[in-house]
Amino acid sequence: MRTVKARGFWRRVIQDMREILPEQEALHVSDITLRIGADLVQEAGEHVQVWIVETVRGAIDERMYRNRYFVTEGGDRYRKRRAEDGGVAG
Repeated sequence: MRTVKARGFWRRVIQDMREILPEQEALHVSDITLRIGADLVQEAGEHVQVWIVETVRGAIDERMYRNRYFVTEGGDRYRKRRAEDGGVAG
């Protein structure tokens, strides 16, 4: 049951990140982290997850590895994946 709840939590985090990122520009991972909803930050504690920039970077990098939602622009800046990037667009 805990795994199911954790998956749902991370889906909501990723959805929040997709809504945070502007259509055409990249944001630094620290800016993304600051903009994530307080409810999700609080819920992270229920999943024994420390809410720091590295946690958010890891979630983004995991999706990039799977060609889903995000692309790096370098320097810890990420943007939504576009159709021309291949994979699943953000």
